[in-house]
Amino acid sequence: MCSTVSVSSSYSEGFAPDVMRVEVTISGKTGSRQASASAFNCLRRDVIDALAGIGVSEGEVKSGYFGVSALRDDDGEFTGEFGYYGSLSFGTACAQERYDEVWAALVGVDPQVSFDCDYDLSDWEGAREQILRKTMEIGRRRAALLADAVGCDLGQIASVRNDVRANEAYYDMAPVGARMMAASEAEAPEFVPEPIDVRCSVELAYELVPRVRG
Repeated sequence: MCSTVSVSSSYSEGFAPDVMRVEVTISGKTGSRQASASAFNCLRRDVIDALAGIGVSEGEVKSGYFGVSALRDDDGEFTGEFGYYGSLSFGTACAQERYDEVWAALVGVDPQVSFDCDYDLSDWEGAREQILRKTMEIGRRRAALLADAVGCDLGQIASVRNDVRANEAYYDMAPVGARMMAASEAEAPEFVPEPIDVRCSVELAYELVPRVRG
């Protein structure tokens, strides 16, 4: 008697990233908390102005974490200085020309300003749906072969489980050393936006329908 057939399938595909997400880090130290906040705000404005020069408006730049802490030596004694740290981020087109513009705009702002970028997809949901659809089809074909082997056809799906994941495509845009150069002296690292691998695994169970023989 036919009942169900269970199969598993997997599929992965690389998607070319179309978004470049840039995170700018501003850090330094001063003699007071107030001076730290002032220094950060000043550098933040320099970054905003530099980005405006390449068409990134202030409204597109998101502010992240900001903190100030008392600096201490190895014995735990206060050094008399305060360290500050804050971040800004924005997204832009993932293209060689745009990459070069971002590098040139930010690398010369100040040695206390560093930046990294990672590559992303603008339509993650669409990529997941595409991979899931293909993985499901692979599973259906396998189930059909097994059903045919016992003289049955596939009925409705009895159960389904799926897991869709993607790799982390990350690239350090401003390595230590290059961060310290003036824009006119610095050469941007190679632009290598690796494909974002989206992979899916599916477990399917189909009802089996006895084949009517004529």
